[in-house]
Amino acid sequence: QIGKLEAEQDNIEEWVFGIRDSRLRRVFQLRYLEGLTQEKVGRKMNIDRSVVSRKIDSYLKLAHKTQKTQL
Repeated sequence: QIGKLEAEQDNIEEWVFGIRDSRLRRVFQLRYLEGLTQEKVGRKMNIDRSVVSRKIDSYLKLAHKTQKTQL
């Protein structure tokens, strides 16, 4: 079970580090790898929490759409 979780963590990290836009990558790092709330991510990056939310939402939708197209 721990091996599965470690493999999943590795996959998530690889996916996040594969994001080309450095600011967006930083948003994902802070939110999903470091576990900060959207509000704290916003404070660290000097952007509003709603901007953090929109950036995450937009990128995930784009990634999902791209993945569906590749199937």
